[in-house]
Amino acid sequence: MSQIAGYDYDIFISYSHADNTPLLGKPGWVESFHQGLEDWLVKLRGFRALTLWRDDRLLGNTAFDDAIENRIKSSALFLVLNSRNYVQSEYCRKELDIFHRYHSGRPGGLFFGEESRILNILLNNIPHADWLPQLAGTSGFPMHSSQEEGKWGDFTFPSDDKFNKQLGKIVDAIESVLKKSPAPQSAHPQSEKTLPRIFLAETEDGLRRQRRRLQDDLKAQGAEVLVGIPPPDDYSGHRTQVLSVLDKADLSVHLLGPWSGREIHDKEETTYPREQVEIALSCKTPQTIWVPAELNIETIEDEAYRNLIQVLENGSREEKNFAFLRGPPSALTEFLIQKLHEWHSPKAAPNAMRSVLIDTHQKDQGHAYHLAEVLAHQGLDVDFNKDSRDPLQSLANFERTLREVEHLILMFGKVAPEWLEGRVRKALKVVAEQYSSDTPLALENIWVLLLPGSGGKLPLGKLPPIIRIDVLDNSQSEAIEPTVVSKLLQAQGIDMRI
Repeated sequence: MSQIAGYDYDIFISYSHADNTPLLGKPGWVESFHQGLEDWLVKLRGFRALTLWRDDRLLGNTAFDDAIENRIKSSALFLVLNSRNYVQSEYCRKELDIFHRYHSGRPGGLFFGEESRILNILLNNIPHADWLPQLAGTSGFPMHSSQEEGKWGDFTFPSDDKFNKQLGKIVDAIESVLKKSPAPQSAHPQSEKTLPRIFLAETEDGLRRQRRRLQDDLKAQGAEVLVGIPPPDDYSGHRTQVLSVLDKADLSVHLLGPWSGREIHDKEETTYPREQVEIALSCKTPQTIWVPAELNIETIEDEAYRNLIQVLENGSREEKNFAFLRGPPSALTEFLIQKLHEWHSPKAAPNAMRSVLIDTHQKDQGHAYHLAEVLAHQGLDVDFNKDSRDPLQSLANFERTLREVEHLILMFGKVAPEWLEGRVRKALKVVAEQYSSDTPLALENIWVLLLPGSGGKLPLGKLPPIIRIDVLDNSQSEAIEPTVVSKLLQAQGIDMRI
């Protein structure tokens, strides 16, 4: 399901893999752009059914296959991350050409109304004369640092204040297209909450295509899919990374075939797929382990791997938290989709959950995403105020949502104090109206989380003595401090998970 009816994917991100090279231990630029764009559109603009796709394989010289072409043809919007590397890449030019040729010959062509379906995102200040011919007639969206004609400049880094400003214009352009398209009926109308996280473990080469299809199916159903381990490739670093991801995941899924997979380079007696199964079995995270229906375990050459699968299928599962499936790939997909439906269904004993609204300006939204992730992991029901290009509409959305939540967290860092004051006044208005009309009071707590850029002070005038706003000081750290999370949980009677 996608946001735009009639397409499998709303957005296809076309990019050069060289532009996603990690620098100084940080995620690649394209990965940061993808995550920021998705967070903004889904969490802040409220397009819950939105589907984005990019080829996140590590190498950009992988043979062009039918699966890539089909995804291009079934995508509504095509984002070109235009750069020095992009214009020199035959692979990238082929992606753009396929989208341009296929959709230009179909009803509606390359436009939704007056909006182009190709967005030209300029990672370098490429002169108009050097744009690829398929980009003629498109507008360029700069995501670079150059201020002078003729100088190509460098990508705007996520840590730069300009990053969100430039990204915001792309978000606005995409929103303009999405609003002109009928929104699909959600298969899970009550599930606008934290999405379940599924870790798809490393597998042998022969099962990679199947894992990718499964990844797409799970994303289409509303799951957040975690992939991409290894790296790190060394045994110790790999184990640490897997444990970290399993701690975030609601379920891990392992596809096992006749081959044990790639050996760990500094511990050749084991392999990445086998090691990830064994690590998962030692954790509390539930696992689903699948093997093909035709797999003959006795013919597996790797003895340790053969013994592991025999124990998994035939051994005692007492106190073990995993399901073992043998069958066609469709059986695994159906099984996992059923589990997703269970996640989406209303849960019994809702007293363990608390409704938390995080409100943030775009200048501080990176911290808001981080806080939401941490609180959701602690078992809280977290939502964002629906963002809007119109400040008045954004404030109206805030007031409406505020009537339905118990806990409000206002993020204050680089945003102007007037923004914070406006939010506090709206909160007090809602409380006063509910009190005077004998409506049960929903809002129990108001916090202001001080972030870097705030100066560590609350910029509000004198408040009525009966109104209490709790201040949490996170102004000295870019990360959300555990003490902040602990205080939020304690106020709601929840013990912090380690």
